[in-house]
Amino acid sequence: WDKASRRVMPPLYPKAAYRSSLGTDTTCDGSRYDKEGQALPLRVENLPPVKMLAAGARHILVLTRDGEVIGWGHSKQGQVGVFAECQKKRKIEGIPGKVSRVFAGFHHSGVLTDEGAVWVWGNNTRWDGSVLMGVLGIGPNRNFWSTPVPPLSMDGGVVYVSSSSDSNVAIKSDGTVWVWGRNDTGQLGTGNREHQLVPVQIKLPDMP
Repeated sequence: WDKASRRVMPPLYPKAAYRSSLGTDTTCDGSRYDKEGQALPLRVENLPPVKMLAAGARHILVLTRDGEVIGWGHSKQGQVGVFAECQKKRKIEGIPGKVSRVFAGFHHSGVLTDEGAVWVWGNNTRWDGSVLMGVLGIGPNRNFWSTPVPPLSMDGGVVYVSSSSDSNVAIKSDGTVWVWGRNDTGQLGTGNREHQLVPVQIKLPDMP
């Protein structure tokens, strides 16, 4: 992994400053940010035809029909592929393989490729770096990543993947379910409330 693509615990940002995820590219000047939000639907201009999208806390990922992944919005933890307070629309580089699905959590992003591999980037900790939660599934690493990295054991055979705020779930082709990330309320289904730093398989109750 490229050392230039990771960062350790950047400075905290003001809670009152909202980063634009509207895709207008007008509030990303590095000074002030949109605090009012958008009350009505707003068309995002200058985008190729979109196949699917995913929304994080304050960032957006889209998968175009041509297979490109484009992101914009708040990227302090690298979730839009750069370390920036507010990032205009940009193509996410460095994803191996053809992308079939995009997903996004609170401050992290990810894709699933046609080969069944998962790639993720953004925060591996709580948003401010204070708690190691394993959001990216790469083990006890406190760095923030702006380039895609592979969660352990997710390099093939995955048919579906999704995220909540800081937790992730994947289904493999053999029907097994795998989880990793934040688990303080038992959201991973592992039988405890310990954060899961790497993907683990969970057992589901027998279905009728």
